[in-house]
Amino acid sequence: MAESFVKEGRNVKLDEDDDFADWMTRLSPSCHDVPLNALAIPGSHDCFSYHLNTKGELGPDCTGIIKDVVDIFGSAAKEIIVKWSVTQSLTLSQQLKMGIRYFDFRVAYQASTNELHFVHGLYGPKVEPCLQEIHSYLELYPKEIVFLDFNHFYSMTPDTHNQLLNMLTEIFGKKMCPHIDMDSITLNMLWTENLQVVIFYHHELAQTQPMFWPGCAIQAFWANTDALPKLLESLDCEYAKGRPNNCFYNWQGVLTPGASTILGHLGGSLRSVLTEKANPAFVSWINGKIPTATGLNIISVDFVQLFEFIPTVISLNEKKS
Repeated sequence: MAESFVKEGRNVKLDEDDDFADWMTRLSPSCHDVPLNALAIPGSHDCFSYHLNTKGELGPDCTGIIKDVVDIFGSAAKEIIVKWSVTQSLTLSQQLKMGIRYFDFRVAYQASTNELHFVHGLYGPKVEPCLQEIHSYLELYPKEIVFLDFNHFYSMTPDTHNQLLNMLTEIFGKKMCPHIDMDSITLNMLWTENLQVVIFYHHELAQTQPMFWPGCAIQAFWANTDALPKLLESLDCEYAKGRPNNCFYNWQGVLTPGASTILGHLGGSLRSVLTEKANPAFVSWINGKIPTATGLNIISVDFVQLFEFIPTVISLNEKKS
């Protein structure tokens, strides 16, 4: 169940009794012709992991950390793994309604079901119903834009890649924005052409298909640490250096557990041990900054509903006016 969403103190031009279901539609006109890689866009890290199957097999993305846990705890390991693999507790529809517009996806083919699933340590929901869920939302809100980032693939062949590419095309079709010059992709351009979906696909099979954006069109900052001081220090260094202005850029304010963290907190979870200290610090770090083509752009976290992350990100766009 979704937690209550705090709205007090937000600096966004929305009615006080509304939420962020159509925040892009309501952005100030000064944002309408700004390239989208210079707007602040709230994102969801491993957006699908609100449902992972503890009764099924381990996912093909299992890291050495997960394998160590399995070796130590045997059949009880999955209950530990799920607590450290779940990064979101809201469904995709709930995340969309709360304002999330960037979605991070990891896909695997599961032989036992003969289906494509999302995966994070354990197999998650089937891909097609989740994509249909996003499409249904876009039908309700025709001026909202989403970014779908397919950046990790497991146990997939050219045939299963083509299956996924065809699925994406069939579901989103005319809503898909083709790969174009970065300066040209603005809200006004997308609204004029009735486009709502930008799909990044990090595999060579998509490079010849103009409706998909290649992996090089989006870069990401990932500190790869479970220590908050190191995360903040790395963020400061990356921000001071400036990121490339010819692509989208995903700033990830996440802490990543190591084996020692998991084994030292067996009764805990990613949320209780890491996210609940990472998110408020990261929200403080982004607050007051102005999104630019060399600075903040897509900004993603675990458990997106916590610590006013979404309203803080959206409010950054109003500083451009």
